[in-house]
Amino acid sequence: LTAFYLDSLSIDSNRKLIELKYKPNVNFFANGGMNAVYLPAFNRLGFSTGLSFSMYLFDGNQRNIERQRSEIKLETLNFEKRKSMEQNTIQKTFTLSRIQSIDNRILLANQQLEQYTELIGIYKIQHEQAEISIMDYKYLIKEISTKKQEKLLLEMEKQIVVNAWNYWNY
Repeated sequence: LTAFYLDSLSIDSNRKLIELKYKPNVNFFANGGMNAVYLPAFNRLGFSTGLSFSMYLFDGNQRNIERQRSEIKLETLNFEKRKSMEQNTIQKTFTLSRIQSIDNRILLANQQLEQYTELIGIYKIQHEQAEISIMDYKYLIKEISTKKQEKLLLEMEKQIVVNAWNYWNY
């Protein structure tokens, strides 16, 4: 938003510069010095003064064209500013919903890990009683490690999305 503010100040200053160009201008000048060319006379020192006045009488409607250009630039800048603000709001909403979705998935993964912990206890008892095979027990341990890895990936994804949230809120 600061960039849009600075751009609008630039457009406004350019507009004021253009308007300043069309005001009557009075110049007074004076200079003095010594002639650099050798002349045999004693009249080598001198000075000059002058006065000038300038004013635009007709510029082919360039003033109106420049005013219209400035207005169009300001309208374009305001449109882009609104668009940028809306895009920022959309990104914030989207990022926040992603964070909530990931939190829900992490909660679900934690619940599944708790159930797996209970299940592994039951499998240990059943394995000791020779009711299940070692392959079933091994498959369950593999499922638990896969679920832990999934939870870790979800937590990393959440950190990435939190970084995106911080970016859009900065």
